[in-house]
Amino acid sequence: MPPDAQTPFTKIVELFLEQWCETGTDSTVSDKPLCTKFHAFYTRVTKGAVSGALLEAFRADLVQRGYQLVEGKRRYWFGLTLRKKWNKPVVDWSARQQELLLLLTQREYWSIGEIARELHLSFPTASRAVDHLKNRRLVTCGIGESDRSRVLVRLNHLGNEIGHALTDEGRHI
Repeated sequence: MPPDAQTPFTKIVELFLEQWCETGTDSTVSDKPLCTKFHAFYTRVTKGAVSGALLEAFRADLVQRGYQLVEGKRRYWFGLTLRKKWNKPVVDWSARQQELLLLLTQREYWSIGEIARELHLSFPTASRAVDHLKNRRLVTCGIGESDRSRVLVRLNHLGNEIGHALTDEGRHI
């Protein structure tokens, strides 16, 4: 059940687990705080509303990943625990991709030509760098209204969150 065309639901769950959870055989977490944290994470990433059906899909995804929901007086998950602080995503992109992410945070839309000029790249190189971010589901591309031959690039919600995390860390390439 994808929340939007940009980021599949399973990818959002994967990111949530990477950034907010620890795993281990001695780990347990109550269902309510886990779902509350996922609710906030999902809303921030997609800017979408969370329904009861979505939380059930989240629980089903966890079961599919091998985590066990233990029923009883209180429901809890065996094998998971919540971190107290967000674990910022590890950036494993090239310096060019990081530089492009940082550039895209500066305004809403960029054309490929503007990106190429700003980063001192050839048009094909800039286009490939955008394609890499598009494949990672961090940007969306559209056609300009006034000039239909112009491709406009913008960060989606996930790309915006990661780009601003890079900015907050003060990372400059």
